[in-house]
Amino acid sequence: MRYERQMSVTHADFFRLLPRVVGENRIQRQANRAVIKTEKGRISVRLGPESCLKIALLELPMTDVSLEFHGYSQADYQQFIDRFRLCLHKGGG
Repeated sequence: MRYERQMSVTHADFFRLLPRVVGENRIQRQANRAVIKTEKGRISVRLGPESCLKIALLELPMTDVSLEFHGYSQADYQQFIDRFRLCLHKGGG
């Protein structure tokens, strides 16, 4: 199973926030890639090049994020994605 999404995040911010989802000691990182080992299986993470979205004077960082799941059931996949979205969600008020 694969989850792909364009996110408004830099590589540094993504890897700073990722431990909120899985914990610090489960992540093995190499440059713009990582492997997350959990009790349910393994997740391969790949970040595309950083880019910028400009809207008038506003500039937002953009990165393509790809997560590939190995050994996960559909229910486990959905549970992880729900937590991932919650922990990396950015919002305004």
